[in-house]
Amino acid sequence: MRLMGIRESIELLKDFLTEDWDGKETGQSGGGVGWHHSIAVATAVIAVVGALAGLLETEFIARMIMYKNDAILNQSLASDQWSYYQAKDIRRHMYDISAKIHPPRESEFRKKSAEYDSAREKIRKTAEWYATQAKKNNEESDKHYHLHLYFALSVTAFQVSIALLAVSAYTRSKRLWLFAILISVVGLGCIGFGLLQYHLVFL
Repeated sequence: MRLMGIRESIELLKDFLTEDWDGKETGQSGGGVGWHHSIAVATAVIAVVGALAGLLETEFIARMIMYKNDAILNQSLASDQWSYYQAKDIRRHMYDISAKIHPPRESEFRKKSAEYDSAREKIRKTAEWYATQAKKNNEESDKHYHLHLYFALSVTAFQVSIALLAVSAYTRSKRLWLFAILISVVGLGCIGFGLLQYHLVFL
């Protein structure tokens, strides 16, 4: 949806430029061609950079969702293993009680209890492994979420910048043009900071 907003802003800017610089409304012809070109070039560059930022944002969102899904799956598997562990533990206690109640079969029941105890420990280790994986997946998901915010901010900055360029073309305001460029620089800064964080966190 953000990319669509950029495209719409470009179309709006194109309409403004066509109306303004063809002299249909202002009665001028050929005046300010350099100004016209500066706005067109700035808009094109910002749109391209904004599209790239949008792709990076989408990539980090996709990874965030992927890791979050893995975390949910591993947490579910861990819960299943803990339930299985409890079932084995209950059976072990039953054999311990049976060994006390039926002394003639005590050795048999003790043996069964030891088997369930061994199986229970294996299940516990498996459950802990799944729980550890779920924790790691959640951490990775959070990292990608925070990184995506930088690129989301940059895309927003580029959208605002393009909209202001459209207005500056219509009003012939150089101050507004400079303000739009300043906002696009903020967007570039967000991209740079996001890439720096990615390098520090993942590389």
